[in-house]
Amino acid sequence: MAFGDGLTSEPQSWAVILREMLTMRRGAEEISLTINAMAGETTTHGLVREREITDARPDWILFLFGTNDTRTQGSHRTKTRPS
Repeated sequence: MAFGDGLTSEPQSWAVILREMLTMRRGAEEISLTINAMAGETTTHGLVREREITDARPDWILFLFGTNDTRTQGSHRTKTRPS
């Protein structure tokens, strides 16, 4: 399972590329890659959803979070949102 933020959820993300490569190279082994990602999420959002991921019992979890953790918010360009 690929778990993450917008860099994981995009149509041409690393996870989509990996899934396509697995299909091309290891298709006979029927390896599947589920993508569970939401654009705009922070690491905190991912931690809140962590139980949903572990309850699915994937063999592997590949994750990418952190991109949105310090983005600027609103009219205060120096204020970050470390949530």
